[in-house]
Amino acid sequence: MADKELHLSPSMDGPLQDYFRAEEELAVSATRTAYGLLTQHIQKYGSKLKHQFEALNSSSQSLAESLLMAILLTSDSSFSGPHVCKKWDDRPGWSEGTLTTIVHMAEVAAGQIVHFGCEVRHGKHTRQLAILLDLDRPGERLRSKTEKEKLLSSLGFRILTFTEAELIGSSDNCHDRVQGLLAEMAGEVDHDEWDEKHAGA
Repeated sequence: MADKELHLSPSMDGPLQDYFRAEEELAVSATRTAYGLLTQHIQKYGSKLKHQFEALNSSSQSLAESLLMAILLTSDSSFSGPHVCKKWDDRPGWSEGTLTTIVHMAEVAAGQIVHFGCEVRHGKHTRQLAILLDLDRPGERLRSKTEKEKLLSSLGFRILTFTEAELIGSSDNCHDRVQGLLAEMAGEVDHDEWDEKHAGA
């Protein structure tokens, strides 16, 4: 990926220019991190991940969303790589092997939108994960956050929450958390499928 250049107005000076320079440098760093994650996995999945990332990524997304998208696309351990849908209701209803589906801004229930919804499936067996960005007073346990998490849990979702600072400052740790949980979910659906096939044997 070609390095992005910083463009600051020459009329800016002092603290204001320092602020905008820091913001732009952060954006460049986050974008490099996202593409770095994708590049590490190109050998396994070819250019599929880069194309998926660029198709999903938009100028309206935050740095945190772009990074999280790259983390998700590179956290799946299945042979064919992740499957991306635009709507939660469009995810596959059955799969021959283990399949991870990712939906950005997924409406997982009426009026309930999560930044990323993930479903790991084998046959008819599924596990689901909601990934939330903690943008409103990050780190604080607000009532609105806990109520959303309780509702998602009641629907069977596991939940991961990240702040923008975590994603930008500790992307490797965030990647490990996502990858570990998706692998655990994949193991569970594989076990369920095996149990079903061998029931009564």
